[in-house]
Amino acid sequence: MLPTVVVVGLLGALIYVVNYWVKYYLALRRTIAEAKETGLPYVILPFLQSEWIWKEGHRPFRMLGGDSILTISSGHLLFWSASPEVISQISGRRNDFVKPTHMYTILNIYGRNVVSTEGALWRQHRKIASAPFSEQNNEQVWAETVEQTRSMLRQWLGDEENASDGVADDIGEDTMRLTLNVISHAGFGRSIAWPGQGGRDEVDEGHQMGYKEALETVLHNIIWIMLVPKVVLKYAPFRRLQQAHQSYYEWRQYMNEMMEARRKEMQQGNNVGGFDLMGALVRGSSNPDTISNGKDSATEPKAGLTDAEILGNAFVFILAGHETTANTIHYAMIYLAMHPDSQKRLQQDLDSILEDRPIHEWTYEEDMPRLLNSMAGAVMNETLRLVPPVTSIGKIVGGTMPQSLTVDGRTVTLRPGTIVNMNITASHRNPKVWLGEDGKEDAEDVHRFRPERWLSPLSFPSPSTSTSKSKTSSSGNGDHHQQNGSATPPTRKTADRQDGGRKPPPTPTTNKTLYYPPRGAFLPFSEGARACLGRRFAQVEIMATLAIIFRYWSVELIPNHDNTSSATTGDGSQIATEDDLDGGTDDENEKKNEKKKWEEWTLEKERAKKLLTEGMSSRITLQMRGGKVPLRIVKRGREEFY
Repeated sequence: MLPTVVVVGLLGALIYVVNYWVKYYLALRRTIAEAKETGLPYVILPFLQSEWIWKEGHRPFRMLGGDSILTISSGHLLFWSASPEVISQISGRRNDFVKPTHMYTILNIYGRNVVSTEGALWRQHRKIASAPFSEQNNEQVWAETVEQTRSMLRQWLGDEENASDGVADDIGEDTMRLTLNVISHAGFGRSIAWPGQGGRDEVDEGHQMGYKEALETVLHNIIWIMLVPKVVLKYAPFRRLQQAHQSYYEWRQYMNEMMEARRKEMQQGNNVGGFDLMGALVRGSSNPDTISNGKDSATEPKAGLTDAEILGNAFVFILAGHETTANTIHYAMIYLAMHPDSQKRLQQDLDSILEDRPIHEWTYEEDMPRLLNSMAGAVMNETLRLVPPVTSIGKIVGGTMPQSLTVDGRTVTLRPGTIVNMNITASHRNPKVWLGEDGKEDAEDVHRFRPERWLSPLSFPSPSTSTSKSKTSSSGNGDHHQQNGSATPPTRKTADRQDGGRKPPPTPTTNKTLYYPPRGAFLPFSEGARACLGRRFAQVEIMATLAIIFRYWSVELIPNHDNTSSATTGDGSQIATEDDLDGGTDDENEKKNEKKKWEEWTLEKERAKKLLTEGMSSRITLQMRGGKVPLRIVKRGREEFY
């Protein structure tokens, strides 16, 4: 007979388990009833896989028969939408659908910031932080990006002027360094030299790490710094964690010193000028015009940003500002190497825009609008469509009142506290919005890298059939995004294009425009009041980088670069070997070599394609973590796979 204590213990465990499942069942019944009340299609999932948004794309919406659906997981109701109309409603009603700030506290490692705040505090952060993101400062960002891109080319080629080709083994790492250098110098006045290109990472007085080492160590260990308590990092028996702890405080000290220097300059009446993020944060925090009404309450800030909040914003600008842009440049180069025809069209546009002018004569004012509305802008947009910085943007039904949305012409009511997700991956691959080459829905075409879609009037639903009412910008700067990042496509008749949208675009002119999907369909920079502050900053970096590289160079995949490619093609046929070439005529051997070369290139293209889908995962942003795609940088005219 079992002891009494064991019997009591088993009985207690049984009661606990039964109680848990009874509560779970009752919560599930309530949630199912709530889902049925909405009239939306729903699915019950025991749990949601971390990468399901990226891996599944638009497929769950297609399977459930609607672009707005519900999932029930762990007793919670989640609303998901890939509908441009619904997403526009959510993003346009900031007070009804609020940011779930508790999910962003992880970014407060130095202090609260414009990303992690909401309400009156967010408005204060945004007003102060947005000051340097002005049109007049973009010329400096352009110039710095040009110089940094040329330095990156020297890393690959050795001698930019005289080299004929080179190899970029780790594009992702190099583009990260490129964009980090741009924002460090243009935004904070700290130059970071490329390896082997002169300059040292000087260790300032009172420091044990140089600025470059401290910042790069923080960024490389950001997950540890975010998740692990600082005292654990400090005393952990692992050198990497100890270095993460040291770099965290070293970089904070550097930024504190920069902050104090800016304050002294202000007191002396000096103005650094240009794109000075730290200066803007300090000036804004000391300017009464940027301070709220002084109410001492839970919702109204009492004064300007605290020192911790200044550092918090500075760090978020660096973290988000360099990583998302670097990823886009990285993936654009891979996609262009996989699609030589699109790369050639890009180069044709660059030739027409930049002509024979030397690089030092390229300017932001003259060239940026034309680049943005050419194949260069199309490549950027198509890359952001296929691989957005984040896969979903979450909101919560705020307040104590239910909120209604118009979904497919009828009203759907969501209760307070309901989690609302704007599914970017699904929206960017919604075949109802992103039409095929013939102007019809094509569920396969949405997965293709086809930047030409942005130059064809057949690519998106016509304004007459779209419910979108957004207006095209008339600023005259060539950027046909609205401030929130989207625009209605120009209304040109398809009859104007006799080629049906399939041929390369015409020679670019200063009044050329891209075609855009309806508002709410393209969200790489979000939209609405909380659209990305650094959108234009990122666009300038991407346009300048693409122009510098592809005006003079081409990028190509490197078949069999690691000597691990299979000996067969995708259909199982055998690739020619040296033995296969013996005994044939010169012409026969040349044909076999040519066939083998392209079969190996196709294998490498499939490997790259797989990495751009299955090899992606999200931490802070969506990144390629399953491997690398090295590229050959070749002087134009010397391409092997054109």
